[in-house]
Amino acid sequence: MVKVLIIRLSSLGDIARTYPAVGLIKEFLKGAKIDYLTYSKYTELVEHFGVSPIPVDEERFKNLNGIL
Repeated sequence: MVKVLIIRLSSLGDIARTYPAVGLIKEFLKGAKIDYLTYSKYTELVEHFGVSPIPVDEERFKNLNGIL
């Protein structure tokens, strides 16, 4: 099984703009396990993409965006 991790922590608009890419990944890698690492407040949006969200607490990892 192919596993894919998408990382986009912040900015609602940036996350929404990844939707077409997520769709292409799902189309070309049928059956792949796709996880999406993002801040907790965006997990509901990511669930609509049909992938598994991995929520990150924004307060706990404020500088994680700069590290990744």
